[in-house]
Amino acid sequence: MTGYPGSLIKIGLASLNTTVAAVRTNTNKAIDLAREASLQHCTICVLPEMTIAGYYPEDLNQWPGFVSAQWVELQHFMFKTDAFAFPTVFVLGLTIHDKGTLYNVAAVVWCGRLLGLVPKMNLANENVFHEARVLEAGYELQNDVVGSDDELRAPFGNLIFKFPFGTIAPEVCEDVWSGIGPMIKRTQHGADIVINLSASPFRVGVNETRRQMLSTRSADNQTVLVYCNLLGGNDSLVYDGESFVYQNGVERLCVPMINIFEPDTLKDRVTSVVIDMNETRRRREASMTWQHAKRMTLAAGSQLETKLFDGASFYNRFAHQIQTYSLFSSDVRPSPLYLPGNVARPEIIDPRVLYFNRLLSVMTVGLKDYFEKTNAFKGLAIALSGGRDSVLTLVIAWLYARHRFAHLPEAEQKAAIKDFIHCYSMPTKHNKDETKNISRILCEEMGVTFIEDSIQAEFEADLDTIDRMTGVEVVPGSTLYQNSQARIRGKRMWNIANAIGFLWLQTGNMSEKATGYTTIGGDMMGGFSLISNAYKSVIILLLHHLQLMFGWQGLKLLNHSRPSAELADGQSDEADLMPFEVLDNCIELLAGQKKMPLDIYFILRDMFEGKYTRDQLKIWIKKFVRLFFRSIFKWVQAPQAVHLGSLDLDRERALHLPVVSQCEEWLNLDALDTAV
Repeated sequence: MTGYPGSLIKIGLASLNTTVAAVRTNTNKAIDLAREASLQHCTICVLPEMTIAGYYPEDLNQWPGFVSAQWVELQHFMFKTDAFAFPTVFVLGLTIHDKGTLYNVAAVVWCGRLLGLVPKMNLANENVFHEARVLEAGYELQNDVVGSDDELRAPFGNLIFKFPFGTIAPEVCEDVWSGIGPMIKRTQHGADIVINLSASPFRVGVNETRRQMLSTRSADNQTVLVYCNLLGGNDSLVYDGESFVYQNGVERLCVPMINIFEPDTLKDRVTSVVIDMNETRRRREASMTWQHAKRMTLAAGSQLETKLFDGASFYNRFAHQIQTYSLFSSDVRPSPLYLPGNVARPEIIDPRVLYFNRLLSVMTVGLKDYFEKTNAFKGLAIALSGGRDSVLTLVIAWLYARHRFAHLPEAEQKAAIKDFIHCYSMPTKHNKDETKNISRILCEEMGVTFIEDSIQAEFEADLDTIDRMTGVEVVPGSTLYQNSQARIRGKRMWNIANAIGFLWLQTGNMSEKATGYTTIGGDMMGGFSLISNAYKSVIILLLHHLQLMFGWQGLKLLNHSRPSAELADGQSDEADLMPFEVLDNCIELLAGQKKMPLDIYFILRDMFEGKYTRDQLKIWIKKFVRLFFRSIFKWVQAPQAVHLGSLDLDRERALHLPVVSQCEEWLNLDALDTAV
C-alpha cells in the first residue's frame, strides 16, 4: 500500500493560552501540544491565531525585532516537530514581514519543513479590534516567496496544499466571518479541509452566533471546516477557547468554552476527532447547487492562482505508521450517518443560568490571566463596602483563588486563600451596621482576610481642611461631601496595595461609569476591573444566581438590601440616577446601538408601558444623555476592565469617543417634548 490509505483522518484542535510577546514561551507550549497531537496520531493539528506572537500584540508589531523573533521561533518549532514519530501536519499563526509590509499569517509545517504561509485577507478592524492600524490584508492574486536562500524560504500568498488525505486551505479568523470570504474560491479549486486559526474574544451572544455561522459556512462550501480558537485572557479581552470541527454543516467536534466550574477547560490541551473524508467528497458530488457554483466560477476564468503541495513523496518515509494508523478501532469511528452525531453536548439548562456561568467564567479567567501573566503582584486587595459591586468582585476573586490553590490539601488551601485575598472596610457614620455586617459575614464564609478601619476622623479633618483653605463650607450630602469619602478610601487603597504588593481590584459597574456616578481618585480607581463592563441590573441578577449556587448568608442579606453608595444619609442609587432597568437600556440603546434619543423614547415607552409615565421616561432619557456625554472625561481614566459584551466604555477598545465635544444640538433632545 502506498501513499495515504483509506479515507479516515484525525484532526486535533490545540487549546492554547498564549501571552502577548512571550514568543519563546508560546512556542514551547505550542511544541508540547504538537507533541501530544503527534502521539495521538493526528493527521492535522491546528493551533490558534498568532500562536507565536500571542494575540493581539498591537503596536509591538512595529518593532522589527519582535517580528523577526517570531520567524526564529517558527524555525524552532519546525526543528522540534521534525523529530516526531508521526507525520502530523501543523498549522499555526504568526506575524511576518514581507517587502516592507506586515501580515498576519497561517503557516503550514510538515515533517520539519515550512510548506507555505497564507495571509489573513479580511482584517478585523471594528469594536475591540484594530489590526489595520499596523497590518496589511492579503489579496486574491498574491503569489510570492518569503525568506532567503541561505535561511528559510517558502511560498507565500493565496495558497492551498494538496496532501494524499485531502487538500487543506488555511485561513485566519475574520476570513471565516465573511460570507464572501476566501473560503469560496479555495474550496471550488479543490480544498476540502478549511482550517481557520482564530482569536475570537468572548462577548455576550457570540457563542450561539459563532456556532450558526460556522455550520453555515461548512454547509455552503461542502467542506470540513476546522475552527481553532485562542484560550485565556490578555489585557481586557478573554478568549473563550470554544473550537469546532464541522463536516458539510454537521458538527463533529465541539471543544467547550472556558468554565471556571470545570477546571479542565482552562488547561492547554489537544482534543481530536476522526473524520471520514469520503463523506465530504460524496456530498460534494451529490450537491448540484455547489457543483453549479464551482462550474460557473471556473468557466468564467478563475483569477485565483493557487499553489498545490503534493505531499505523497514525503509520506513514503512514514508509510508503516500511516498504514497502522488507518486501522482505527471501532470506538473512534464516526457514528452512522443515519443517527444523530456523537458530539458531546452539555446538558440543557436554563439560558440565564448558562449566561450567568459564562459571565462568571470569563471574569474569573480575565482576572486569572491578568494576575499571572503580569507576574507583578502577590495577592488581591478589595475595598469592600458591603454593596453589590464590591461583593461580586470578591466572589470572582474567591473563585479564582479556589482554582489557584485547588491542588493543596484542604487546610493549606484555606490558609492560602486567606493570605491571598485581603478585604478592607473603611466606613463612616453613613455606613449602616447592616452593610458592615454583610462584608464581615461574607469574608468569614469565604475564608478571606477582613480588616475594618473607620475613616470618619480623617473625613471630618478633610472637610475642615477644605473649609480652611477655600473658605467653602462643605454641605452634607453635596457632591464634594460624598467625593471626599471616596477619595480618602482611594488613597488608602493605593497605599495599602503599594505596601503589600497586591493588585487592587476596582469595583465600579458600567451603569454608574456611563453616568459619571463615580469619583476620580476614589471608587473609579484601581489596578484592574472585573465588572465595570457589566450593567448594574445584570450584577443584581448575578448575585441572586450566586446565592442559589453557594447559599451564603451574606449574599441573602445583600440581595434583600437597597442599592446605595452610603455616602450620605438616606442615599439611594436609583433615586439619584433612575431605575437601573431604565438606565441600562438607555446605555445599550445610545452607546451600544447608536440610537437617537427620540428612538430611545419610543422603544422605552413600549417596553415600560404602564410601569413608568411617558413624561418620566422623557426626563430620564434627557438626564442620561447629558450625563453620558459629559462623563467621558471620567471613564477614559478608568483602569482596564474585562470585556464582556459588544460595548465597552474603554476609549482604546470598543467605544472611541472624543472627550471634548458638544452633542446636544444634533441629538435633538427637544424633540422629546412633543413626542407622544
